[in-house]
Amino acid sequence: MSQVKVNTIVDAAGGNTVTVNGYTPTMSNMAGRNRIINGDMRIDQRNGGASVPVTSTASTYATDRWMNQQTAASKITIQQNQGSVTAPAGFTSYHGTTTTTAFSVTASDYFLFSQGIEGYNIADLNWGTANAKTVTLSFWVRSSLTGTFGGSLDAGSSGGASYPFAYSIPTANTWTKISITISGPTI
Repeated sequence: MSQVKVNTIVDAAGGNTVTVNGYTPTMSNMAGRNRIINGDMRIDQRNGGASVPVTSTASTYATDRWMNQQTAASKITIQQNQGSVTAPAGFTSYHGTTTTTAFSVTASDYFLFSQGIEGYNIADLNWGTANAKTVTLSFWVRSSLTGTFGGSLDAGSSGGASYPFAYSIPTANTWTKISITISGPTI
C-alpha cells in the first residue's frame, strides 16, 4: 500500500499552492489531521517484526518513527506485534514492550516510548499565542498490570513547556482506549 503525505502546502520555489493528485490542501481541510506518523504501528522497516532486545541505554527503534529510551539496559525487549496478543479492533499491528527480568525501578529510572514531531507540522496549533488550539491525544494501551501510568507531551530538547498527564489501566490484559485533552498554551 502506498501513501501520499503532504507536509507543506506551499512550495519552496515561490509560494505557489501545491496540488497533490488533484487535491489542494488548505489550512481548513488539514485541520484535525493526525500529526503522528505510523501511529497504527504497521510499518517496521528496520526489524521486519523481529524482537529487538534493548541492551543499552541508547535510543532503540522497533516500529518506524517510535523510539525507546531507558536508563536501565537489558531490561526490556520491543517488537511490532510482540507475543500472542491480538491488536485492538480496527488495527493489525501494535508496538509491544516486555520486561526480560524482574527488577526494582528507582526514582531516577525511566522507560520512554516516544515520537518526535517536526515543529512545522504543528505550527498551525499556534501554541504560545493568544490563539492557541486545544489538542487531543488518543491511544490504545494494554498491560499485564493495572493502575495509574503517565506520559507527557513536551517540547523536547528545545526547553519548552511540558504537559504531563496520568491515565488509568483498569483491567489487566485488555485493550483500553485513552483520550487526553490538552489546552494549548497561550502567551
